[in-house]
Amino acid sequence: MYDESDMSLGNFKLNLGEFLPRIYRFHIGDMFDTNNFKYDDGDYADYAAIVAAIVAGTPVYAYPSTNGQIELEPIQNAGAAIELQATRVVTLPAGEFALMFTCTKA
Repeated sequence: MYDESDMSLGNFKLNLGEFLPRIYRFHIGDMFDTNNFKYDDGDYADYAAIVAAIVAGTPVYAYPSTNGQIELEPIQNAGAAIELQATRVVTLPAGEFALMFTCTKA
């Protein structure tokens, strides 16, 4: 739930006719949980492979895409304007598995 006293992720936008706010601007250090990510089967075989990489301390880089999903990558993209890292495996309130992301470049 959105909490106006929490200053992280303070920049949202709400498109007309949509229910959920979207992140408008990232700041270094912002952290959030989501299951709205995708990955290439050539990079990670399945969700368990992503979890194993995070648990092992291997960086799992992530980059926002134009389709609204976060794309997971095993290799850092030095030219990206925004970079996230999957830092923890979490469970959403509805019981769905998700990842916690931390913004490392904005």
